[in-house]
Amino acid sequence: MDENAIASGIGGTDNLCTGSTAVAASITNGLLTLNRTGENQSKIINNTAYSIVANTSNSDYTVALELEFPPADPNNAWMCACNADPSNPFRCLYTNQQPNQGFINFFVKRNEITSAWFQTLGGSSWASDNIQSKIPFATCSLPTCNPALMLRDPSGTVDSAGFPLVNTGAIVTSDSSGVYIHEVDGRSSAVQGQALGVRVPLENYDYFYNKFGASAQTLTNLQKPIVGSDNLGVYLYSGNLNIDQTNSWNLNNTEQIIVFVDGNLTIDDTVGGENRLTTVASGGDGFLMFVVRGDLTISANVGYDNIYTNAATANVANVEGVFVADGLITIAGQTGVTDKKFIGAGTFVGWDGVDLQRNFDDGVSPELNSAAATEVFIFRPDFIINAPRQIKSAQMSWREIEPSF
Repeated sequence: MDENAIASGIGGTDNLCTGSTAVAASITNGLLTLNRTGENQSKIINNTAYSIVANTSNSDYTVALELEFPPADPNNAWMCACNADPSNPFRCLYTNQQPNQGFINFFVKRNEITSAWFQTLGGSSWASDNIQSKIPFATCSLPTCNPALMLRDPSGTVDSAGFPLVNTGAIVTSDSSGVYIHEVDGRSSAVQGQALGVRVPLENYDYFYNKFGASAQTLTNLQKPIVGSDNLGVYLYSGNLNIDQTNSWNLNNTEQIIVFVDGNLTIDDTVGGENRLTTVASGGDGFLMFVVRGDLTISANVGYDNIYTNAATANVANVEGVFVADGLITIAGQTGVTDKKFIGAGTFVGWDGVDLQRNFDDGVSPELNSAAATEVFIFRPDFIINAPRQIKSAQMSWREIEPSF
């Protein structure tokens, strides 16, 4: 048992882990497996040492220790400390092994019960009150998990990670005194950041409607309107607008659309659909913005069943665009089931707050929260560049002051 065990050599599952063997862990209800083409052996384990006799001396065996999941005691569960299966932190794995090399040690550690947490790629986050995302730094590890609140952009651009900014609240990334805002190799640059203030002007439905309302056309159905290249389409939808897999809004990189929703906006998907509901192709002038007088709700059906879905992959975001809601932005979840992983790209502004409800707790154990973020938000700087000039104009407050002379 050594939480600091590491793979020898250049790492990877072909290399055995090394660490302290002073304390042996007594595993219950685990499964030890030995596999190669044409041979599959397994043994239930309830002790500290076990043996399996291989049929050959070939060096292509996969040896795995599958720890109990869900664990009988979620508050004191075992998980892999080294060479975990990239898709399963409770399966310790060695590949291309030869059976006559003597004892093989698996290194395990006690899992920490983790609450759901979110992550951003590129860009900054702002809140009037608190920003809280408790990073499971002890269990979240590369390549499937990166233990930081704010990562580099999907291209890995140096210093592209933003900063969390609050007005009157606090920034919390752990239950301890640890701070896990940026990736380890990006903290030396980030420490030089300075902020003079984080108060932001109110730019809500009325603010934007005053700029664009005079040119808004009435949107009479739920389908995405067709706009020509080099033309900005501005639309007003009265009532609650619902977007799902039957009327996805997929813009090419020449379309620019702003929609004012005088009601609530709901984005939904069919169960198991894993569809991309609003998208904007990159590499051009594409721009999509929804300005909502009420609430924005992204239903629990929107997202990916695979919690390890890589948010840095191209064309993976479920929802893309600039979303501004006078009310609450809710990324809805469900109770008693493992929620889908949500990936959003663009800008999300909820003037009444942002409620992230996703959780990988299936009602039996919250263990999967230890290995992946439930929501990931990706900054799209091209939306800033492509935004209409009226949106990018700064707010000014002019006043006359008495001269001091």
